[in-house]
Amino acid sequence: MNDPNTPPPNPLTVFMPTAGSRTIQDFQAITDSSASNTVLSVSSVAEEGNFGNEVNPTRVSGTTYLVPLPGNAARISVNTSAPLDDISLITNGSYTSNFTSMITNGVTVGDVTFARGRIAATRVADSSPLGFETFAGWLDGSVFGTTQITIGASGSEEYRFISYIVGVPAGSNPSATGSETSGTWEGSAVATIKADRTFVRGDATIDIDDLSSPDVDVTLDNWRMATGEALSTDMDAITYTDLQLASGAFEDPSGNAQVFGRFYGTGHNEVGGRFNTMDVIGAFGGTRQ
Repeated sequence: MNDPNTPPPNPLTVFMPTAGSRTIQDFQAITDSSASNTVLSVSSVAEEGNFGNEVNPTRVSGTTYLVPLPGNAARISVNTSAPLDDISLITNGSYTSNFTSMITNGVTVGDVTFARGRIAATRVADSSPLGFETFAGWLDGSVFGTTQITIGASGSEEYRFISYIVGVPAGSNPSATGSETSGTWEGSAVATIKADRTFVRGDATIDIDDLSSPDVDVTLDNWRMATGEALSTDMDAITYTDLQLASGAFEDPSGNAQVFGRFYGTGHNEVGGRFNTMDVIGAFGGTRQ
């Protein structure tokens, strides 16, 4: 008998096998429908807290990237159209291709559904572990997420952090509807704190002040734990202003790749982006207000 004084576990902490999961079905209904026109963006950081030490993945197909790992030029194949349950461990035989995959149910907050995924595998050569933790959110037609990769046994771990966005690009800049002169998209952000691999989520606001001469402002704030609880220490807002916008895509004009995003859909109804700072890496998405 359940204790009425004991709250039920948070859905984002309860993992189950991915086979037949409704979460996977909902997630892949978006990614599969846009496979031929999917736009992806991946960042990978070799050391937590070190934005300057990026590891550049190699794009080998429309949805697949090879991400380098430590030792013997090992790489993993990451299929970002299905990152919650489909990460292939390949190349030089350093890792087994057999792995366990788990996922939570989706939890909807406002317009965004969130879910977490886990994958565990073992290095063939020395039986050391390889683990993936993913936290993703999605809207009606786009997906945004962040993945932590842990390589090696406790006490000798190395890390990779990946952020990604998936959706069919609008290919043009948003235009005014009716008498409006500006546009706002609101949604959520998911992120990894690099120093301790904590997943967090926040609010995302994407603004275009003047649709006739557009640039983009992004504000990511009101950070809390992935499960919704308050953080033990406040986390500052992350902001990007005056981002250059062309053909429906925006990025940092300095060219340092800290932020990149795209508008999605024929009516520019959704937006998604990924970001990378010294301390945090993640992605965001929102719907037009």
